[in-house]
Amino acid sequence: MGKNKNDIDYLSEVVNLIDEATLPKIDFDELKARLSTVCNRLTAQDELAVEYALLRDDCERRIAGMTKAIAAVDRKQDRMQEALSLVDELPALDSAQLLQTYRRVAARFRDSFPGSFGYYNRRERGSRSPSVRGE
Repeated sequence: MGKNKNDIDYLSEVVNLIDEATLPKIDFDELKARLSTVCNRLTAQDELAVEYALLRDDCERRIAGMTKAIAAVDRKQDRMQEALSLVDELPALDSAQLLQTYRRVAARFRDSFPGSFGYYNRRERGSRSPSVRGE
């Protein structure tokens, strides 16, 4: 962020110098170098924005799917309405809130569908004591 701040400050200064009286004060070699750097950063930021949008869309879809599945097995009418409300709110969440929501919904999903994740087998294996196996 520091590099961007320096470039922003420099370019703001150049913008203020662009008039006929102060035009000769501009170092065009430095301006060209800074503009090239800023163009490269903007290109990289655009690529990151596309990647971010893909990941965010995937996360939102996963949350929506898990939330609807939880509501479907709960069989309470108000749960489906809550699920739809949560799905509608997802685009307004920032990244931290979205990840927090994902973790919370994923935990509820695992609780709602424990057999899908092999929890029964783990519990059975872990609950047997050595004396039970020998008998």
